Amino acid sequence: MHELGLCQAVVEAVERRAAGRQVARVRVLVGRLHHVHPDAFAQSFEVAAAGGVAAGATAELVLVPVRWRCDRCGAEGEA
Repeated sequence: MHELGLCQAVVEAVERRAAGRQVARVRVLVGRLHHVHPDAFAQSFEVAAAGGVAAGATAELVLVPVRWRCDRCGAEGEA
């Protein structure tokens, strides 16, 4: 499950930025093409954050839609 690896990287970044302060909420933007499952993400974040400054923090996963643009006509859309 790649969500655990993603969450471990997120928690490492959060801990560097928090510099020892407790973290209450984390918001992560992920493109839909990464196929991150929200339930697996929530469980993985809990495991990755255990024992650190983000333990017990709320993890908000924001799935960013895929956008496209035609170079020929300039049309844009969401897939």
